[in-house]
Amino acid sequence: MTGISVWITSILSVVVIGVVADLLLHGNRMHKFIRGVFGFVTLFIIVAPLPSLVQNGFKIDNMFDVGGSFELDQNYLDIINARKIRLLEKGVEDYLTTRGVSGTKVEISAEVEGVTITPKMVKVDMSNTNLGGNDSDNKNEFVANLVSQSLGIERSQVTVFG
Repeated sequence: MTGISVWITSILSVVVIGVVADLLLHGNRMHKFIRGVFGFVTLFIIVAPLPSLVQNGFKIDNMFDVGGSFELDQNYLDIINARKIRLLEKGVEDYLTTRGVSGTKVEISAEVEGVTITPKMVKVDMSNTNLGGNDSDNKNEFVANLVSQSLGIERSQVTVFG
């Protein structure tokens, strides 16, 4: 254990022993004396490390230094970012459905920087979509414009096929 955890453990131990003694000796003539002794011992344990801290140049930053024991789990972050992108794809598919274009499959290629996901390219598969009419170029253009509006990206970043 580190010095701080030993210090806190010893404080808690004395307090627990004091409470147990207080409960056992409640109503006894020695009750006030025992309470005073445990209070003094607790105060001594709390104050005991202070002289060494003053001599060694105490810094609050050193108290919470974990010595580099924290590492970034990149695999976990990749999983979370992939889920965010999938939710973004699902959101675009739902948006298209509310606009009358159901059955689309959206695939987003995005750049992840910190917590920000920036869509770079979007592919929309309309193989299972039935919009009616014969002009597929107009349908593709209509869907591409909807996707670019929903994601706030340029039309050139959206490819519609199927």
